[in-house]
Amino acid sequence: MVRQNSEKNSYIVAAKSVINKMERTITTILLLNPVYVALFWSIVLNLREEGKNRARSFLGKFMIVAFVTYMSHFFFFHRLYDIYIWLDCIYHLGSLSLYPMFYVYTLLLIGDERPSFRKHLRYFIAPLIVFLALSAGHIIMGHEKSFYYVSELLYGSDSHEQVFRYMQFVLKLDRIIFVIQASVYVSLIAVKTTRHHRLLWERYSSTEHMTLKWIQGLNYTLFISVLATTVFQIMGRISFVDNPLKLAIPTLTISVLVFILGVLGNRQKQVIIRESNDNRESAEVIDAKMPPRLKDELVTLFEKRQVYLEKDLTIWDVAERLGSNRTYVSRIINRDFRLTFSAFVNNHRVECAKRLLDKSEDSSAEELADSSGFGSANSLYRAFRASEKGSLAEYRRTLKSRRKGHNGEVT
Repeated sequence: MVRQNSEKNSYIVAAKSVINKMERTITTILLLNPVYVALFWSIVLNLREEGKNRARSFLGKFMIVAFVTYMSHFFFFHRLYDIYIWLDCIYHLGSLSLYPMFYVYTLLLIGDERPSFRKHLRYFIAPLIVFLALSAGHIIMGHEKSFYYVSELLYGSDSHEQVFRYMQFVLKLDRIIFVIQASVYVSLIAVKTTRHHRLLWERYSSTEHMTLKWIQGLNYTLFISVLATTVFQIMGRISFVDNPLKLAIPTLTISVLVFILGVLGNRQKQVIIRESNDNRESAEVIDAKMPPRLKDELVTLFEKRQVYLEKDLTIWDVAERLGSNRTYVSRIINRDFRLTFSAFVNNHRVECAKRLLDKSEDSSAEELADSSGFGSANSLYRAFRASEKGSLAEYRRTLKSRRKGHNGEVT
């Protein structure tokens, strides 16, 4: 009987050992996921030529910060405190800098030509304050107390010693700043990208490779992540220690988001729209100065001279052809046709595509797009649905059934 109990206990001990090893392995894999993803994109993005796309180069710096931040996570959760002590301040600086960096990256895509120390430093004031406050605390504590701080106090222990209370206060401040700035920057990015798209539609006819809808999508995903992260911040990192299932939620979410950001950011070009001085005039002044025949000349330019066949046509090109300015042309299109410039041009392209289909209904979408001024078949599909309230395929079927009915009547 004693022997059986002994064997049973040994099996239990062995099983627990196997489970512990599996949990450590799972934890390691989960923690290294965002590390590997950030490291990969930091290498790829920083190896690209900086001068051609400064936004992409800045995203490479974002990935370096993300790599250091997630690597610090790894050392903390694996209880490698001798290493983590030196990274604690950098970890908090990095985690608080990620959202401001993502916002600056968005600004570089749509408005700012290059990173500017004078212009963009203000977004990092709060992270720098926390970094300096924590650094001062570690200097005061020294190595021995710093070790106790990261190995005991961060695990929920308490101490009435003044320096430890100071560190706990800074940590609470860190969490509050994180939640506030994440929410603020997510909102700012949504506003900036929405305005960017409005300006695109008012200035360019072909916006396929210029829109930042992926930034908007990623931003909304980030908002959901912010809500989840808020809970994580309230719980504290310590809630995830020795719990791979809890750890899986934030690490896998972060890994996927960073990977998507890297893939799409690597392809994205800077699309900077500069505002000209002529849009400062009031509507009354514009109407008073606007040439009376400008609308007729605009219609002639599109219907007779078919300028919409130029794939990269912009509102500045049209204004130059009319001997006018962007403000007047935009005013006519918005007020008299109740359309954006992009919709105005693409409606003419759709009508052209319909005429081509009437002549040859078997023309491919690519042929139609190329012959009617669209940059791609996808642009044709989207414009057709927006203009005709139906798809190109539906229009083809309607056209064929109409011709069959007409042929039947003739016979």
